[in-house]
Formats: sequence, C-alpha cells, structure tokens
Amino acid sequence: MSAISELLLNSSYNVRAFFENISRPKPSYGELTDFFREVTSSYKNDVNWQTAIEMLIDDVENERLRDALLVIITDLENGVTLADAFSYHDIFPEFVIETLRAGEDTDSMSEQLVEIMKYLKNNEKIYRKINRAMRNFYFMMSIVLLTLCIFVYFAIPNLFELYRGLNAKISPSMLQLMETVQYGMEHIYILIIPFLFLPQAVKLIEKKFPVFVGRLKFKLPLYRKYYWSNTQYLFSKLMAIFIKMGETPTNAIMLTSAVIKNKAVNEMLEYVDYQISQGEQIAEALKNANTNKMISSKIVKFIKTCETTGRSDLPELLLLAADDYDDARTEAANDYTDNIMILGIVICVSFALLILAALLISLMGLTEQIG
Repeated sequence: MSAISELLLNSSYNVRAFFENISRPKPSYGELTDFFREVTSSYKNDVNWQTAIEMLIDDVENERLRDALLVIITDLENGVTLADAFSYHDIFPEFVIETLRAGEDTDSMSEQLVEIMKYLKNNEKIYRKINRAMRNFYFMMSIVLLTLCIFVYFAIPNLFELYRGLNAKISPSMLQLMETVQYGMEHIYILIIPFLFLPQAVKLIEKKFPVFVGRLKFKLPLYRKYYWSNTQYLFSKLMAIFIKMGETPTNAIMLTSAVIKNKAVNEMLEYVDYQISQGEQIAEALKNANTNKMISSKIVKFIKTCETTGRSDLPELLLLAADDYDDARTEAANDYTDNIMILGIVICVSFALLILAALLISLMGLTEQIG
C-alpha cells in the first residue's frame, strides 16, 4: 500500500472517529474523577466494586462511560479481574488500569484509589488549561482566516481591477509585481490545505518511524518540557507500583515501559534489560543506555543508591520523585499553554504583515498612477 493511499485511509478513519467523538465523546478527566470519587466513597463503606458500579451507573451522563460500565459489571459477574475488566475499554488511562491491578494484587485498593484520584485530578487541571489554550488558538486562527478570506476575495480583486484599467500609467515592473501579489493572495489556500491533513500525516509518520518520533517528542521546543516531566512521573510512579506488587526492579522497568508506549523509550529499556541479563547493574545499565536523557538522573541515582547500599525503600524513593515530577509537569503544562498562545500571536502577526505588504504594494501602484 502506498503512503498516499494509506494516508487517505487513515484520513477516512479519523473522519469517522471524529464524528463518533462528537456524538459519543470519551469521558473527560473531570467525569472520570467524579466516577472514581463516588467509587472510592462506596469502597470505603465496604461496598464491593460490582455493587458500587451498579449503584452509580444511572448517574453517569457520558454514554461511552456508561456503556463501558455495563460491560464491566457483566465481566465482573463472569469472574474477570477488576483491572482486566477495565483494560478492555480505551476510555480508561493505562495508569488507572495498572494502579487498580496493583490494588488487587497487593490488597491495597484504598491506597491505590487515592493515587488514582490524585492522578485524575491533576490531569483534569492540566488538560483544562491545555484545552483552553487550544480553543483560544483556534479562535485566533479563525479570525485570521476570516479576515484573509475577506481581503483576498473582496478587497484585493477590486483594487487590482481598478489599477489594471489604468495600466498605461503604471510601470510594467510595478504592474507585474501587483499581478504576482494578486495571484499569490488568490492561491494562499495552498498554504492552508496541508494543515487539514496535518494530524493524519503526523500519525502516518509516527507509524512509519516510531523510534524517530519518540525521540523527537523529547526535543521539540513547544512541549518537550511537559512531555519529559510527564514521562518521568509515569516511569517513577509505575515502577514503584510494580515493585510494591512484588515484581523485581528489572521486571518493573519492562512493565513500566509497556505502559509508557514511546518506541524510543521502549527500545532504550530493552537494551537496559539486555545489559542486565549480561550481568550489569540496573543503575549502570540505565546510565549507559540513557544517552538521550529520557530517564532522569535522579531516578537513576535512587536506583543506584538502593543497589549499592542494600536499602529496600526504593518504591518510597521513587514515589518521592514522582511527586516532584507531578509538580514539574503541572508547571510545564503552564509553559506549554503559554507557548501555544505565543505561537498563535506570531501566526496572527505574520498574516497581518502579509496583508499589510499587499496593501502597501497596492498603494505604491496608486501613488505611481497619480504621479
């Protein structure tokens, strides 16, 4: 299958998914927070999960969440574990699923529900800020496009038709420049069309070059700080959870890698696993493989400290690191939203300068004609 045909197929799929998300949107972090808050309250009152969900399902407004909960109730009745029942539905974050699994395996569900609530609340705040910034960005782009359309299809043609009738008094070079500007303004949509396919193109590139895109996410100036701190948060938090479940640090690293789902990180941690199998210490293997700084030196230092001293409090140290990175990703989200607004302002100013340049060229032609 050619890249173009695959892009078109992905585009049609995303169009269907787009309209499905409009008619049946995924639950927001706020809706998930409300649901798990009620579940946590019921669980603390010794109500089992199946009964708690049955009690709450009539109050759930999101259609996809309600349908998923109906299936989960049936799965629980058939003996499916809680984490597996939730894992069958893509509306639940993998962090939530693995934390539920840890609660089941270690008999610490109350503690894990607190972690889930903290995660969902913070993500709700972060994504609310990002969504607000994106709405403002799209609003500015809409104003720019509307202004541009009015200018291109009404102002420019009328001005140039007026000057073209007076071309005997305008120098050939100025007339040619004005016609070039008119042609460019009338075909500026060519610059806009690629943006319509940008999400599909990005997904296609990510599918074809997953490792390259995975590394690029740590380097893009617009959101690398947020992506890096969020990765550290997930890595340290999940690794601590898996170790508390009884997994060895080596197995915890690989299980965490599967949840993060960044091909560059996965590839790096697979190399770490290989080095450990060859007798290398975990911290040293992480240090050697971590050439692109995908895992922070603080996490590596905590692992090395526990390896060299025999301390058994690695999960607690990792949870401390996770708290720090949770604060860092919240701060980075603020920077990310600021960057989005700056980008929107830069684009608006650029288009304004483009329109101003076209007007100046038109005025130059008029001045020459009058002179």
